[in-house]
Amino acid sequence: MTGFLRLICSACLALLLASALFAHVNAVTYNVGNDLATWTIPATTNELNYTNWAASINFRFGDEILFTYSADLHSVHRVNSTDYETCSMGSPIATFSSGHDIVPLSDPGVTDYYFVCGTSSHCFLGQRLKLSLVGLVPSSPAVDPSTQNPPASNSAPPSSVSLPGCIELAISATLILIVQSLISYAP
Repeated sequence: MTGFLRLICSACLALLLASALFAHVNAVTYNVGNDLATWTIPATTNELNYTNWAASINFRFGDEILFTYSADLHSVHRVNSTDYETCSMGSPIATFSSGHDIVPLSDPGVTDYYFVCGTSSHCFLGQRLKLSLVGLVPSSPAVDPSTQNPPASNSAPPSSVSLPGCIELAISATLILIVQSLISYAP
């Protein structure tokens, strides 16, 4: 019986390791604004439309977005839905100002992310972004689902995420380990 329990424990460990490994492989980094790849005030003369851009992408938990902009002219504030709608920047969840900011979409329980430019009036001129995640999003009891705005954190994103692309690979790795264990366990 001890050998069988060791086999089950090995299979579970293999599944967890495979999930952790393949979760990061499937993450994608998107340049905000797509081909124009810039965070700026949309002009009526160009095709920069953050709403249309975000709607055209299936963002998933663990993906990242890259804001590229002139740090002298712009910044990025992650805000809640109310502040997004009113272009208020009084209580940002997070603030970015380097001009080259990578923001992970990996807050447990959060499916909608809201961003505005921190420069006065730029949000009212269309420099704001709302994006929604598709697929599985891990939940956390610490997050109030009605606000979907957890406190900002500098911690790394969770590493064991069940993404659809890695489930088959994790199962395959587990089956291989089970077969190998059975072969070596034969009495």
